[in-house]
Amino acid sequence: MFSKKLKVPRQNKIVPNANEIVEACKEMRKTIPEDKTLIRAIDTHDETQNYKYIHPEVHCGTDAVNADLVLAYMMDGIPFIFNGYEIADDNYHSIYANRFYGKNNSINWCKALTKDGIYRKKLIAKLSKIRKENEALYKGKLEWIENAYPDKLLSFVRTYKGKRLLVFINTSDKAVKINVE
Repeated sequence: MFSKKLKVPRQNKIVPNANEIVEACKEMRKTIPEDKTLIRAIDTHDETQNYKYIHPEVHCGTDAVNADLVLAYMMDGIPFIFNGYEIADDNYHSIYANRFYGKNNSINWCKALTKDGIYRKKLIAKLSKIRKENEALYKGKLEWIENAYPDKLLSFVRTYKGKRLLVFINTSDKAVKINVE
């Protein structure tokens, strides 16, 4: 979701830490008028053409993409599910592909039957249900809050009409223990 903004080269397998994600989100929000809505996408056909492309499922791994999807659904804006993300597809996709050009540029629907694909479909269904049932997620304000692991843990509150929804997302590959007061 943040590779272009942070100029993170995917081919070198560098992934932003939680601090970098928070700062990128704050900077991005400054450029958008308050009455406008952001689209939260991990990637699109436009993005895949901007750098030497390695699919996020391959580059970061399915767990990281799952965390990124949770972030997209919990943040302000509209979550955007692009071409195969609903089944953990890992094929290269190009806007220039057609029946004459581009090998393997279609969704690998076999992924829908894998453990990751089945889990991803359930995750997106659950995230969609949570978002639909909580007005704070599509109408509320987002406030970043500090935590004990600023390089590993994203933490924010979504607030609307007196209701608050607290969100934590671990961006590292290690478990973190938190205390909520």
